[in-house]
Amino acid sequence: MPIIFAPKALRDKLGEEASEFLITILEKTNEDQKIHLFTVLEDRFEKRLTETISGLHSGFHGMNKSLRTEMHTGFLNMQKQIADIHKTIAAQTKWFLAAILAGITIHPVAAKIIDRLL
Repeated sequence: MPIIFAPKALRDKLGEEASEFLITILEKTNEDQKIHLFTVLEDRFEKRLTETISGLHSGFHGMNKSLRTEMHTGFLNMQKQIADIHKTIAAQTKWFLAAILAGITIHPVAAKIIDRLL
């Protein structure tokens, strides 16, 4: 707290008691202004902090939403690829079974032809 002095001319005009009273009033006013200033600064800081935190929350929310959308798209693409692989395996299995059935059917005929030729 700053020390306030009254000049000699003022002390002579007002007297010691009034001068001390004036100094007390000025010191009290100075202290009140300091308290008010800190209150205003505290309010401004709180408001700014709240705005910043709110902005961070909305930014993270947007990032979270974007990540979820990207993951959903990735999962859909993966499901399509799995379905394509399933179709390919099913087609290969059908050809494999057809080849086995053809082999089973043709084997006796081929065996008879080979026996006649030899």
